[in-house]
Amino acid sequence: MALGLGGAELILRRVYDSLKPRLERQLSEVLGHPLQLGAMRGIGWHGFSWHGIGWHGIGWHGIGWHGIGWLGVELGPSQLLPVAADRSSVRAQGLSVSLDPWASLRQREAVLQLGLSGVEANLQRNRNGQYWVLGPVKQAGPPPPLSLQIRLLQPARLRLAPAGIQALVSARLDLQLRRHSLQLRGRVQPSQGGSVWLQLAGEWNKQRWNAKLRGERLPLEPLRPALKLPGRLGGQAQGELELSLAKNRVGCQGGLRLSDLQWQQGSSTPLRASAINLGCRGQQLQLQAPSWQYGSWRGSLALAAHPQPAPTGLAMRWTGRLEARQATDRSQPLRLSASGLWSGRQLRDLRLQARKPGLQLEASGSLGDRLDLSSRFQIQPAALGLKPAPPDWLLRPALSGSLRATGALRAPSLVAELEQRANPLLGPWRASLLWNGQQLLLRQFRSDQLLASGSLPLEIQANRGLTSGDLALQLQLRRYPLARLQPVIGSRLEGVIDVTGQVRGPLRALVPNLELALERPGAGPLALPESWQGQWRGQGAGGGNLRMVSLAPALVGQLSVRLDRRWLPVAVQLQRGGGTLALAGEPKAYKWQAQRLSLDGLQLQVGPQGRFQPLQGRLSGKGLLNLQPLAFAGQVGLDQPAFLGVRAQQLQLQGRYGDRNYSAKGSANFAGGGHLDLDWSGRWHGAFRSRIA
Repeated sequence: MALGLGGAELILRRVYDSLKPRLERQLSEVLGHPLQLGAMRGIGWHGFSWHGIGWHGIGWHGIGWHGIGWLGVELGPSQLLPVAADRSSVRAQGLSVSLDPWASLRQREAVLQLGLSGVEANLQRNRNGQYWVLGPVKQAGPPPPLSLQIRLLQPARLRLAPAGIQALVSARLDLQLRRHSLQLRGRVQPSQGGSVWLQLAGEWNKQRWNAKLRGERLPLEPLRPALKLPGRLGGQAQGELELSLAKNRVGCQGGLRLSDLQWQQGSSTPLRASAINLGCRGQQLQLQAPSWQYGSWRGSLALAAHPQPAPTGLAMRWTGRLEARQATDRSQPLRLSASGLWSGRQLRDLRLQARKPGLQLEASGSLGDRLDLSSRFQIQPAALGLKPAPPDWLLRPALSGSLRATGALRAPSLVAELEQRANPLLGPWRASLLWNGQQLLLRQFRSDQLLASGSLPLEIQANRGLTSGDLALQLQLRRYPLARLQPVIGSRLEGVIDVTGQVRGPLRALVPNLELALERPGAGPLALPESWQGQWRGQGAGGGNLRMVSLAPALVGQLSVRLDRRWLPVAVQLQRGGGTLALAGEPKAYKWQAQRLSLDGLQLQVGPQGRFQPLQGRLSGKGLLNLQPLAFAGQVGLDQPAFLGVRAQQLQLQGRYGDRNYSAKGSANFAGGGHLDLDWSGRWHGAFRSRIA
C-alpha cells in the first residue's frame, strides 16, 4: 500500500509539474491576474460534504458539495497577483487539487476540485470603480476542456479599499472554461454587522451576467467612504436585488430600504429620514424619501433615473421632485422639480423649477467642473421668511432678475441682473452685478433718483471662507423726496435732498465722503422753507461728522452733527439767528436745550385742513425729543412771539407732541400790559380745541 501511494505521489508530482505552467497561464488569462500555484506538498484523499449557507428568498439553497474522496495533491501557498488594470490580489495558505473522474466522464472534460484554506483577498477599486477586471476574451483558439470547482474550506478574509470594509466570505465558484461560464454562490459578513447573500452566473465571452443579492441589517457607516461622504452616516439597509448585463444593457429588479438614516458633519445640523426606498425596474432607478428632516425643515423627495450609453461611459438621465417647508410655516411648501443628464463628472441639460407662493425660479444649463447656468427668478420678500421680519410695507414689492454662472467651478464668474418695479424707498430700480471670483462689481444701480456704481474685493479663501476687502462706492442721489422715508421714521417728513460722493473702507467701518443739499425740510407739524448745504465726512474708526449751513435769503444758520458707528446722531448743535439749540443722546431719547434760537421762517401746521402758519420769536427752554417715532415734550419760553397774526411780548409754554396728538398750556404777556392764559390741544391733521382767557 505504501509502495502504491509512493508511486502514485511520484506520478502525480510529475503530472502536476508538467501541467502547472499551462494551468497557471490559462487560468491567469481567464482571471485577468497572474496565478502562482504553490509547490506540491504531497497527496491525499480529498472531497467535501459541506452545508451551512442557505437562502430561500431568491430561489437557491445551500453552498454544499457532496463528493466521494478522490486522490489529489496538496499545494503550498498560492496567489493571484495585482495587475495594472486593478491592484487587487488574493492569497491562499493552502490549496488542494483533485480530479473528479465521474464528473469528468459525465461532462467529457477534466473536472478539477480545488479546496482553498487561509484565504485573504485584498480588493482595491481602480479609477473606473472596478475591483476586479477579468481577462480579455480571446477568439484565437478553443479553450481547454477543463472545469474548476473551487471551494473555500473556511471563511476567507476580505478587505475592500479605499472604503476600508472588512468581511468574512463563504463561497463556492464553478468555472467551465470550454463553455466560458461562471457560477458563484456566497455569503459576505461585514465586520460591522449584517450580511449579504450573493449568487452570480454568467458567460464572459458573451458578456452576459446575472446576479442576485440579498442584504440583511447592513450598517451604512462602512459604506460612507465609498460614497465619498464626510462626517457620520447612521442607519441600516436591507432588501433584494436582481441584476443582469447583456450586450452592454443593464437590467435591475428589486429594491433596498434604508431605515433610520442620519447623516451629520461635525456638530452641524443632521439630515434625518425615517425610511428611504431605493428601487429599480428594468432600466429605471427610483429613490423615494416620504419624510425627511433637516433642522426646522421637513419634506419629501422622489427621484427617477435612466442609465444611457455615452462616449465617456454610462450616463444617467434623471428627474426629481422635492417638497420642503419649515415646521412653523403653515403655507404651501416649496415645490422643486428638476431633470438632467449626468455624464462623467458633469450634469448637463439641467432643467430646474421651484415654486412657492411668492417665489418662482427657473434654471437651465450644465453643472460640474465647469459651469454654464442661466436662471430667472421672481421673489416676494415676504416669502423668504426673514428673521427678524422686515416691516410689512417693505415686504410687498416683488424682486425679479436673472443670474448667469460660467467658468471653472473653483473660480466661477457670476453676472446678476436685478430689478424691482416698485420700491417704497427708491421707486422702480435696476441693478447689474458681476463677480469674477476675486471682486464683486456693482456695474450700475439706477432708479429715478439714485445712480451708483462700485467694487468690493470678495473671494473664497481656504480655511477662511468668504472674505472681503475695502468697498469703493460712488453714488449720486438727485432730488430725493424725504417723504419716502416716512415709513422708516414713523412720522411725516418733507423736503428734497441731493447727495453726491463716495463711500469707502471695510464693511465694518465704512467712511463716507458726501456733499449734501437740502431744500424745504419738514418733520411732523414743523416745516422750514429754506435751503441748506454741507458735507458728511466719515472717520476710519467709525462714525463721522455732518456740517451744513443755510443759504440766502434765509437767516444765517449752521448745523453740526456728530454720528456714532451706527450713523446715528449723538450730538447736535444748531446756531440760527444768533441763538443756539443743542441735543445729546440717541434717536429714541434726546435731551435738548435752547438759548434764544430764532424761529423766524419756521412754520407750524394747524387746523383740520393742515395749513402751515409762520412762526416768529426766540426760543429758550429744555426738554426731551424722540425721533423714532417723532415726539417731544418740554418747557419753553418765547420772546417776541407771533403766530396766526397775534403778537406778544413773552410766551411761557409747557407742551408735548406724540402719536399725532399735541397739547400746550401756558400764558402770554403783551406789550400793552395784557395777559392771556392758553390751553390748546388737538390732533395733527384733525380737530383741535383751544381755550384763551
